[in-house]
Amino acid sequence: MNTLDTIQNRRSIKQYDPNHRIPEADFTRLIEAAMLAPTSFNIQHWRFVRVSDRDLRGQLRDAAWDQAQVTDASELLVITGNINAWNDTPERYWQTPPRKCKRPWSPCCRTFTGAGNGCNATRPSAPAPWPRRTSCSPPKNSATTPAR
Repeated sequence: MNTLDTIQNRRSIKQYDPNHRIPEADFTRLIEAAMLAPTSFNIQHWRFVRVSDRDLRGQLRDAAWDQAQVTDASELLVITGNINAWNDTPERYWQTPPRKCKRPWSPCCRTFTGAGNGCNATRPSAPAPWPRRTSCSPPKNSATTPAR
């Protein structure tokens, strides 16, 4: 099935078998896949909170306009986001890129977010001082160009 078919044929499930349980290995695999979703600068500022306590799920159902799926689904996740994650040591988001990308751009993360100075990047409200690039090479005039 191609992506467009998937989007056009999607369904929203509202009724669940309250006795069905997703095997732990399947749940873990799904969460690991969800955590791979891309975000800008790889911030991944979400948190998945697994709610398994039945009483707590009942309270959440009350807060969710009595939607049965809150208590009846095999799993309940509350997904939260830290809207200020970009300001919390932004260079930590560049822990996994290839070294050739990481060295020149890590200092830019702090400058871009206003958390420090490392290259001539600008805040999001201003146009970038260099053409957009598809590779990980830094701007030619960047002070962060690695030594050879």
